[in-house]
Amino acid sequence: MGFEKSRNGPCSDHQKLPKLGPSNVNSSALTGNGENAELSSMTFVSDLFAIALGGSIGAVLRYLITLTVVSAPLSGWLTLHGSVGTTLANLLGCCALGGLFQFSQALMASDWVATGWAASLAHPRTLLAVRIGVLGSLTTFSTLIGETAVFASQGRILASSMLLGINVIAGWCLFWAAAAVVRNWTS
Repeated sequence: MGFEKSRNGPCSDHQKLPKLGPSNVNSSALTGNGENAELSSMTFVSDLFAIALGGSIGAVLRYLITLTVVSAPLSGWLTLHGSVGTTLANLLGCCALGGLFQFSQALMASDWVATGWAASLAHPRTLLAVRIGVLGSLTTFSTLIGETAVFASQGRILASSMLLGINVIAGWCLFWAAAAVVRNWTS
């Protein structure tokens, strides 16, 4: 239960998928003009709350990942153990974002309808909460740059370069690997 090919359009128990992006926010939500300004303002505020909720979940996940890596029994031999937590969070985020990217591509295809849990994830507000909120706070480019700068300032240029390279190259590979898995699942 996730995707089904539509033969005659969406059935009553299926949800036709909306366009991705902010939940129907228009300029009247920001300016207060128009007859739907109050509804649009409420939608905009709801989107912000969804992103904030997702952000708090992603931040806690990131903290727990780093805490787990740092307190792992084998972390003593890892001289970069704090960076391993950041790298793991970044790579998990890249993988999740790659899967979500392909999922979104399948959702935008006109002959697909979402069913079950996929219909819940297809809601624009849910996508905002996951993409911007959870994954935005789980992954952290600024911490990665800060950690590479610390290594570089300590004269550990190889460690700095490896950390940056692993995050970028492995992140790129995991993004597209997850996208390929989801593409096979949705086709």
